[in-house]
Amino acid sequence: MNNNVRRGAANYVRSVVKAADILRALGADHPERGITELSDALGMQKTVTYNIAETLVREGLLEKDPVSRRYRVGMAMYELGQVYANRGNLQEAALLLLSQLRDLTGCTVHFGILDRGDILILLAVESNAPIRVTSMAGERRVSYGSALGKAILAELTTDEVTSVLPARLKAVTSGTIVSWNALKRDLVLAKQRGYSTQHGELVEGISSIGAAIRDREGMVVGGVSASFPMQSLPDAKAGPIVDAVQHTAAGLSAAVGPILRGMGDIARLRAQR
Repeated sequence: MNNNVRRGAANYVRSVVKAADILRALGADHPERGITELSDALGMQKTVTYNIAETLVREGLLEKDPVSRRYRVGMAMYELGQVYANRGNLQEAALLLLSQLRDLTGCTVHFGILDRGDILILLAVESNAPIRVTSMAGERRVSYGSALGKAILAELTTDEVTSVLPARLKAVTSGTIVSWNALKRDLVLAKQRGYSTQHGELVEGISSIGAAIRDREGMVVGGVSASFPMQSLPDAKAGPIVDAVQHTAAGLSAAVGPILRGMGDIARLRAQR
């Protein structure tokens, strides 16, 4: 996530951003944390972290376990999330197409947007295979390590890519691309062929194929991907999955492209063009 975008704004309110940081720190990867964990993870003073967390508890945005004293997101966050997810019948429109892609390929499929430099998963449909990729809506992924993310990044200008990604690319696995030159070459290739790939760059042993979702003007607004264990499908046999992912991306572009155009980093980048 590139914090310079939000922290450099003229209307930046420090206390609100700190509260937002605490809420984000309790995402799918760390659903429960204590004050010490939160303050260490965010680099905030423990007293400040405690005061903000307790305020969020009183407002229903966080809950506090009475025994462990650990914090988790509250019901108010769920209610707000449902409002966002149901925006323009987004989930309903996307779920059928994603389920069809899952059934056709046997893969776990993801649908998401670029948000603060990360990929935010809006909807995930897991494979029914015994050995499968597990995922859930609300998770965040390193965009430059995911096929979904690279499908979106490939459609942006070089300046736009550098504005949303951190200056130093960090490795998630031994296969993550951390060289800017290598990433640029990968994005150029993805744009040329109309789909993106990743092989063990986000999770060891997992490959993905992704394609961009567009609005009615043909501008990228999101992405879709299919993920599968690397050993289950050699590259030479990935053609049918590529075709299915591209077909699903076209369907999602028609169904939800207009809704997605106002979401995440793309909306901000569009306004700056």
